[in-house]
Amino acid sequence: MRLHGRQSPDPIHVLALAALSLVPGTGAGAQALQAPYTPAQAASGEAVYANDCASCHLSNFQGSGEAPALAGPDFLNHWGPEPVAGLIELVALTMPPTAPGSLTDEEYASVVAYLLRENGIPASGVPLGPASDGQVLASMEAADAVASRPPEPGRPGNVPSANAFDRPPPFRGERTETPTGVTETFGAVEGFRPVTAADLTSPPDGDWLHLRRTADGHGYTPLSEINASNV
Repeated sequence: MRLHGRQSPDPIHVLALAALSLVPGTGAGAQALQAPYTPAQAASGEAVYANDCASCHLSNFQGSGEAPALAGPDFLNHWGPEPVAGLIELVALTMPPTAPGSLTDEEYASVVAYLLRENGIPASGVPLGPASDGQVLASMEAADAVASRPPEPGRPGNVPSANAFDRPPPFRGERTETPTGVTETFGAVEGFRPVTAADLTSPPDGDWLHLRRTADGHGYTPLSEINASNV
């Protein structure tokens, strides 16, 4: 009979836990195991990625729309401590979005191997597979390295290059404030005329100020030079 409340631990269970704690690598302070992959797998995965993944996740792995980034701090912060087998399983169950599960186990593993390589994680001599042990990232040193990798010829980066300007312009131009916003003009554009409420209500023939040109979404231009034969 099971009684409500705390039960005394089973002696066999206690002995099993004690034995497990003596196994190297299973204690609370044990170093996490890094997921393996081979250079050949990553090279193969590069081709698979270009064919089946890059159209959404982009060649620089930063993602677009609902496709998340697959390299850099955001990816590693989320997936770094997770088992690599879980990442392979998720990719196989959901990708490519138009035909999930259509690739082979080897292709899915090679894509993940390629992602490991592009996130600065070194290869090993052990192939990666759906049942492989280890985390996506076992050492945050690799994350620190990838977080500051600038672009190189033929290899995208995830931080600006050393020659980029990542600071405000040295000269601040005019600043105007209205009840609805703030406008800073760093360099005046000759002939520029701000859009007025009247322009938005009834756009001039030569302007397209709304997604579908007019506030009512008409989607029509009165310009006679634009017609079905040249669009």
